[in-house]
Amino acid sequence: MTTLFDSLSMGPYILPNRIIMAPMTRGRSDVGALPNELMAEYYASRADAGLLITEATAIHPLGYGWLGAPGIWNEDQTKKWKLVTDAVHEKGGKIFLQHELRSLQEKREEIR
Repeated sequence: MTTLFDSLSMGPYILPNRIIMAPMTRGRSDVGALPNELMAEYYASRADAGLLITEATAIHPLGYGWLGAPGIWNEDQTKKWKLVTDAVHEKGGKIFLQHELRSLQEKREEIR
């Protein structure tokens, strides 16, 4: 019988267990929607889950959903996310980024 603690093959990924941490709104990014050390610590402390899914992350400035939400639309934000992913990977974890699209879709006419 398969248990929660058995590994799971998911496409090209082999997860060490079947525990997947659902995304949760944290609202802890720095000014400029920059991920930070607190976020790295938060996600790294949960790296023993099979897979972590981050909080919704804006992919465009017009898609910024709420105060404290992180972004990934510029190089500075991408570098800061690397701090988070490196912290998770150092503990043997896997992490996927959930992108925020809803707000951006509502504003698509402004982008065109």
